[in-house]
Order: sequence, then C-alpha cells, then structure tokens
Amino acid sequence: KGMLYRVPLKPGHSDCLNFVIHKGDSRAWGGDAYLDLRQGNSVYTFDGNPTLYYQQPAQTPVVIKDASAHWLYRDTLAWNGPTGADHYELWATPQGDADLSRPERFTRQRIEYTGKVYGDRFPHLNGRSTFSTGLSAGQAKALLKQELLAVAVDAAGKALAATRVQTPFVLDDLYTAGSNDADEARLGSWIEAGQAKFRLWAPTAQRVELYLYDAQKRPLPQDPITLTEDPDTGIWRHDGDASLQGSYYRYRVQVFHHKTGKLEWVTTTDPYSLSLSTGSRYSQLVDMAQAQTKPDGWDSQTVPPINKPEDNILYELQIHDFSMNDSKGTRALNGKYLAFTEGERDSV
Repeated sequence: KGMLYRVPLKPGHSDCLNFVIHKGDSRAWGGDAYLDLRQGNSVYTFDGNPTLYYQQPAQTPVVIKDASAHWLYRDTLAWNGPTGADHYELWATPQGDADLSRPERFTRQRIEYTGKVYGDRFPHLNGRSTFSTGLSAGQAKALLKQELLAVAVDAAGKALAATRVQTPFVLDDLYTAGSNDADEARLGSWIEAGQAKFRLWAPTAQRVELYLYDAQKRPLPQDPITLTEDPDTGIWRHDGDASLQGSYYRYRVQVFHHKTGKLEWVTTTDPYSLSLSTGSRYSQLVDMAQAQTKPDGWDSQTVPPINKPEDNILYELQIHDFSMNDSKGTRALNGKYLAFTEGERDSV
C-alpha cells in the first residue's frame, strides 16, 4: 500500500526527470531525486529512503535513519537500538555511499551490550544503552576515517535497522585525553631551525595534500606535496625549506563528507595559520620573528602586567560599523582598518 503519482511528460522530453516529493517544507527523503527514463518509466521509493527502485521490491528496504548513535570512548558506544535484534554491529565503509543491501562492502564489528549511560559527563544521553566496541585505539582510529553505522542485525546477519554514528566524543578520547597529544601540539605553519613547518590536525582524513603558491598565487613547482600523518596525534605534517617563508598555501583533504555521504576531496585554508591572503582564499607562511611582520616599535614596546585577569577589558566590534559614520578623519577610510590609525575621529 502507498501513494501513486502519475507525471505527464511533454513530447520530446529528455531521458532524465528531476523531482521532489514533499508536503510543505517536509521532504520525503531530504532532497531531490533523479529518474533515468532509459531504465524505465515506473519507479518505487520509500519515505526516508532516497533510493529509486525500477522493479518493485519484494519487501521494504532498511533505511539508514538519523544519527542517533554516539561513540563516547574507544570502547563505548551509546545507542537505543531497536528491540528484537539478534545482536548489534558497527559497520564501516571507506568510500562512503553506504548501501545496506550490499553488506559485503562493509567492515563489520560486533558490539556487546554493557548497560546504560548515567552521570554528569553526558547528561543528554542518560538512559541510553551502552555497547562495548572491543576495538583497540589503532582500530578505532582507522574506522573514524570511514562512514560509520550502528546496525541492528538478525540471526542470519541481515540488517534490521541502522543509524549513523556521531564521533566528537571519541575523537577527544583518542586524541586529546593524554598529557602530550593533539591539544598540546603546535599547529599551523611557522619557521623553525631553518625549516618551514606545516602541521594540520585532521584525524578523520584519509589523505592530505599541500599546495604552495607564490605572491601572485601561481603554483610553485614542488606542489602538490603529500603530508604524513602521526597516528598518535592525528596531525598531518610536512617539513620544507625556510625559503618558503612568505609563500601562500592551501590544503586538499580527502575525507568522508557527512552531507554528501561520500568520500570527497575538499580544498581549504589552514584554520591554524597566522596570515591569510586578501579575501581569505589562501593561508600564508609567515615568520613572526622577522622585521617585516612587526609594526614599528614592536620589540621595544612595554606591556604593563595585569595581576588580576578580571581587570582585562575585551571588546568585540565590526570593522565597518566602528567608524563608518564618523564625521571626523579621512572620509575615504571610514569603515576600514586604517581608520584605527587616526586619533582625531569620533570613534577613536
């Protein structure tokens, strides 16, 4: 039983049809669908399942629903899995694009029920069932680079229900719980001991490449450079020559993308860099010890000590709004950074 829709097509139509089933702002599966008329002009689909079936399925397929499983620690997963399952498993696929009808594409790890979540650490999850993953730190880190599902399984090994897995807590547990791991490491880019250092924390990435550019944003001859990951910290690194000082760069990261559900290549600036190009499209390698990075008098200035942190006064402001309506000062500089350099202004 279900709804039947008939869609009239104009003569000379193309081989594809894009459509969406919705009720107001609520969509049947969150997005648009693509019908390939070369495969047939009748399709079957299910609420919450974006797959189109050109032959009527013998039974309702299992849908991956929401992201209600929470991986808390290396050996602890929280999830209110459905009752009636023979057991529960953690499924992982490195390429993403999870398809429960093809279980052979997944690495499957059986998880065992251990109790309930209680306490102050995860109050929003109190009362949920907990499962032991039985994974070592190395195994857990490898799975975090893939698409992850918590799956209820019957006695024959067939999926009965599935949900995606949220991972922020286990990432903290594996990479920041120690006294000398990711959150103690230096990140970004800098010059040290005659070398250009590049460090990026990306523990869920499968590959990371470094692209270097000159002042005109033209690629330098040595790019791309493949970075090496430190498995203990999840930090990707490269050491280059100090002559790279002042050059611009970006990272290209291969990672499972939760929005597309696929393994994607993503280009990004360095979130830890100390300098960016105009428009923030490129990061820049700068040496903060060099004279060109310091305003006049920087080394000789005196910063008065503040004995009580509560005596600090911090302001958050918008560059444009701060001086845009000033009647004094250089009008051409209103709303711009250089407005801060003029003492005779309404705002200053």
